[in-house]
Amino acid sequence: MSETTYESKDQLQVALARRAQADPAFKEELLRDPRGAVAKEAGRELPADLEVHVLEDTASEVYLVLPALPAESGRLSDAELAGVAGGSGKSHHTDCASWVPTTCTAGSIVGDC
Repeated sequence: MSETTYESKDQLQVALARRAQADPAFKEELLRDPRGAVAKEAGRELPADLEVHVLEDTASEVYLVLPALPAESGRLSDAELAGVAGGSGKSHHTDCASWVPTTCTAGSIVGDC
């Protein structure tokens, strides 16, 4: 298990993507056994009912992940909506066209284009 503590899912996702880029064996493990690889990197067991899927963008396929709505109301708060609509302020992208794979350099990850 990893000794690194991640404060958010976003931090864990970035760490997983960077490690997969740098380590072909880890990338293979992540694609083959996403649940096990994520649990190992997170340093803890995952909830039994949590499914983990890993997809890899290609030059001709891009995957977008839509965040789950909060269970209590089915609606986002104003703060959550602002974070989704305007981004969290953490993205390196200035417009939607900048993350299209054809504009990214070989080997880059989301946020590094």
